[in-house]
Amino acid sequence: MSRKCTQCGASPARGNPALCGDCFVDDLRAGANSVFDRFLDRALDRGAQALDKGVDRVVGRIDAYAQRFIAAQTTPGTGAPGASQPKGPSPREIMHFGPDEPLTAQKIKDRKRQLAKICHPDTGTADPAGMAQINEAADALLKEIG
Repeated sequence: MSRKCTQCGASPARGNPALCGDCFVDDLRAGANSVFDRFLDRALDRGAQALDKGVDRVVGRIDAYAQRFIAAQTTPGTGAPGASQPKGPSPREIMHFGPDEPLTAQKIKDRKRQLAKICHPDTGTADPAGMAQINEAADALLKEIG
């Protein structure tokens, strides 16, 4: 009684009575590919999850920064009619620098770049008026430090 390969009908290999040598190798390759595919799928899923967490964290920081920026821009209009209204925020407040914080040109430029990422007209959170205030405040602070 002669046995045949279950896939192609050739004579089976010695180590595997159901498959010939070629079919056995093809079977191994297919199994290795499916294992690799599952590994790759899991790795991509984990990477996507990590990326989502990172993006959520950055978006949360940007939102918090934007809220602080907007809060610094608003000035309460309290007081009796005819009373002097408070001036708008100072350039240091607009740029989110403390009153006694030492300033350098590089610090001002870096902060302006950070704020521009939030208010620039090319971003999704565009605020042209805010961008104009940032530019004016940065110029005023650069003049202040010489």
